[in-house]
Amino acid sequence: VNGTGYKTFAEAVAAIVKDCTVEIYEAGTYKVPNISAGNVTVKGMVDGVVFDCTGSGSIASLTNTVTFENVTFNMGQSNYHGFQHAGTINMVGCTINGLFFSYGDMNFTDCHFVQETKEYNMWLYGGDISFDNCVFEGNGKYFNVYNEGRAATPDKITVKDCVAINNGSANKAVFNVKETCGATVLTYDVAIEGTNVLVGAFPAASESSSLTVLNGFVQVDDKNPNPTEDGKDVVVSSADDAKLAEVAKSDYDTAKASGEAAVETLLSNAASKATDMEISYSTPETPKPVKVNGTGYKTFAEAVAAIVK
Repeated sequence: VNGTGYKTFAEAVAAIVKDCTVEIYEAGTYKVPNISAGNVTVKGMVDGVVFDCTGSGSIASLTNTVTFENVTFNMGQSNYHGFQHAGTINMVGCTINGLFFSYGDMNFTDCHFVQETKEYNMWLYGGDISFDNCVFEGNGKYFNVYNEGRAATPDKITVKDCVAINNGSANKAVFNVKETCGATVLTYDVAIEGTNVLVGAFPAASESSSLTVLNGFVQVDDKNPNPTEDGKDVVVSSADDAKLAEVAKSDYDTAKASGEAAVETLLSNAASKATDMEISYSTPETPKPVKVNGTGYKTFAEAVAAIVK
C-alpha cells in the first residue's frame, strides 16, 4: 500500500487511507473489501488477480471514488447484485464475468464483459455510466438500461469505440433502453461516439408501437404509448463522428484461432470501412390540449385549477 509491503491482503486493506494505491503481486482469489477512504486505486500487478463477487445483494461498501485496474470480477448471475449506494467506481483493463448491476456512477475503460448464459452482461440500474474501448461478449443480450423510475434527472450513458460480440442468435441490440416502468416514464440520455463494431448477428432497424430498433447497437423498448409525465424522457443520439462496423462471426472465429494480432487486424480493417451511425430518438412530448394564458395543460381540470384573474 503506497509502496509498503504486507504479508496478507487483510493487513493491506487495514492500511488503506485516502489517495493511496493498493498493489497486488500474487495471483489468487480475493474478496472486494469495504473501502471508505476516497481516491483509492486497487491494481493487479500480475495476471490472475480475481475478485470473487458471487452471491446476492451488495458486493461491498465503496463510499468514495475507487479505481480497479487489471483485475477480474466473477459476478455470478444474481439479480440486483452490485456495489450498492457507492461513490464513483472506475474500472480499467478489467474483466467482468457474469451479471452485474450498477447503482452509481461508473466508468469502464479497456474492459472485457463476458456473459456465458443468455442473461444480460449488466443492468445499468442507476448512475452515469461510460464505456470507452470495451468489449462486450454475450448471447443475444448485453446491457439493460432501466431504473424503475427512481432517477429525477437523466442518467447519462456514453459509449465510445466498443466491440460487441454475439455468440448466439440475434435477439436484442447491444443497449436495450427501457422507456417506461409500468406507467412511469424513465429518463436517460444515451450518447454513442467513435467507431463501434458489431460481431455476429444483431437485430436490424425496425419500428413498432412498443419497440424501436435504431440499429444493432441501440434499441428503445417498452415504449410509452401515452406520455403522462413532464420532464421525463429518453434521448438517444449519435455524435457527428459516430460510425458502425459489422463483422461476420465466422470471420471473427477464424481470426481468434490465429491469435490476438489477427483479431486486432480484423477489427481494425472493419473499423476503417465503418459507415456513419446517424441515430436519434426522444420520447414524444406529453399532449397538452388545453391552454391558460399560453401555458398548456394535460387535462381540462388542471387548466381550470390554473385560472387566475
